[in-house]
Amino acid sequence: MTRRVAIVTTSFPRSEGDASGHFVLSHARALAQNGEHVTVLAAGDTPRSSTVLGAGVDVRWLGGGDAFGWPGVAARVAERPSRALGALPFALRAAAAVRSFDRVVAHWIVPCAFPAALTARALEVWAHGADVRLLARSPESARLVVRALLSRGARFVFVSSALRDALSAVLSSELRARLDASSRIEAAPIDVPARATMTRPSDAPEGYLVWVGRLVPEKRPLLAAKLAAEAKREIFFVGDGPLSLPAPAKSLGRLPRAEALRYIAFADALVSTSRDEGSPTVVREARALGTRVVAFPAGDLAEKSKNDLGITLVNDDAAFVAALRSLPSREP
Repeated sequence: MTRRVAIVTTSFPRSEGDASGHFVLSHARALAQNGEHVTVLAAGDTPRSSTVLGAGVDVRWLGGGDAFGWPGVAARVAERPSRALGALPFALRAAAAVRSFDRVVAHWIVPCAFPAALTARALEVWAHGADVRLLARSPESARLVVRALLSRGARFVFVSSALRDALSAVLSSELRARLDASSRIEAAPIDVPARATMTRPSDAPEGYLVWVGRLVPEKRPLLAAKLAAEAKREIFFVGDGPLSLPAPAKSLGRLPRAEALRYIAFADALVSTSRDEGSPTVVREARALGTRVVAFPAGDLAEKSKNDLGITLVNDDAAFVAALRSLPSREP
């Protein structure tokens, strides 16, 4: 008999080209291809046009989406604190819905696993970064949440060992041991088309750099613009958010995911300036497309760089500029 699986998420594409939570969509499709019937329980109102998901995957929009979405819950709530109230109806509706499923996969510990999925029969919790950082800043809350989920028999999946270590650091020795025994490390699924199927963007010059993400302080796009300027390298920024970029940085805004991947595919390098990551999806996309990466150490990048010569890690701004200056040109 086909198992019914629910995926609970606060981030999910609202159209085929939407980059929000695209790895959750990839996960849903992978589970469906494995023979399971998947229903995505997503935060937000029902889009005017439905997302094309594929056979065996449905989506239910549970409302409460004003707290979530681009450019991230932290930026959205900081802009308007009342948005935080939107998380409550989503969590309540998700908690009621998951009871009818054989298995529940919650992407993000809070608010998708706790409290939204506490009523699940079999629960798998995926931790991506922002959720762990939030809990790590409040050790008492972290202990309450982890204990409650483990008591329900939850299994944890961390997208990098650095994230598990960060959460474990604020737990008691007893909880730490239980978490270690009930967790694994696994990168979230992604789907990236072959570079050979892509064409160079018409406005992309030879020898450019690209930075992709939310224009928020923790991602440090302003630093990326500064370092590229010092290296005398042209850089494109893909994404939007509250921060404004200085000239001569070129902002492309928020692009459909396929377009963003084209800019990555033909760049000399992807620039990653964030120090707060789990397993950066955009870095994995760049490497899948054969694009070099220059980054500060974050999440699992130190481990990945040991076996991937295409990832250059630097520890300070001067070394970052030197690495950008010495980049070879990308072959057509």
